[in-house]
Order: sequence, then structure tokens, then C-alpha cells
Amino acid sequence: RHTRYIGDWSSDVCSSDLIAIETNGTIELEEGLVDWICVSPKNMASVHPEFPIKQTKGHELKVVYTGQDLSMYDELKKGFEHLYLQPCYNEALDAGANGQTFHSTFDLVMQNPGWNLSLQTHKWMGVE
Repeated sequence: RHTRYIGDWSSDVCSSDLIAIETNGTIELEEGLVDWICVSPKNMASVHPEFPIKQTKGHELKVVYTGQDLSMYDELKKGFEHLYLQPCYNEALDAGANGQTFHSTFDLVMQNPGWNLSLQTHKWMGVE
């Protein structure tokens, strides 16, 4: 699944139109095709080993944390400028359980320099 944003980003970033993409990384993008690449790999190795991560370079690596060992991203993260870890928000769980997931993710970020905390804010707010 690919999401494409075409628009005029804030003048703080650039005064011209930019193309950004968020991808699961299973399709390698042609060099120079887009201005900003965010790869958010799903747990492809264990769920769908037939779809390896092919986009190994970009601007952001955004991982949804579900308890996996971060060392599985050691090689992949070398190709990215920004590393983000997001707690997995599970709509089937109550606020307390999701809060525990948030705190576990926060603690992991604090223990692993280079990773930054990111939130799927729309999910925490209940916006679809």
C-alpha cells in the first residue's frame, strides 16, 4: 500500500512542491522519483516472508512497535535519516492496556539512542 502526498509543504521546509510517500517498503522506488520517503515496514519477515523489504534507503523509518526485538532493524535503519517508533494502538483494548503499550514504547525509545517516539494520533483520538 502506498500513500502519496502532493502539495505545497510549509515554507519552513521548502517553497516548492514536493512529493512524499509512505510505503511498507516491499517495492523499491526509482532513485529521485519522490522527495521524501517514509518506510513503515509491517512485520513482513514473519508474516509474509515472500515480500522482503526492498526499499532500504529513505528519510524516515517508522516502525509500529508490537513487542518485537528492535535488533531486527539494525541493518535497515542504516539507510534512513530519521528513526521513529510508534506504540501499536489496539482498538480492542481499553485505555489502560494501550497506555501500557505507550509506556513500554516510550521506555524502549529512551533506552535506544537514535529512535524517536511517534504516535498514530488519529487512533488515540478515535478519528477514522
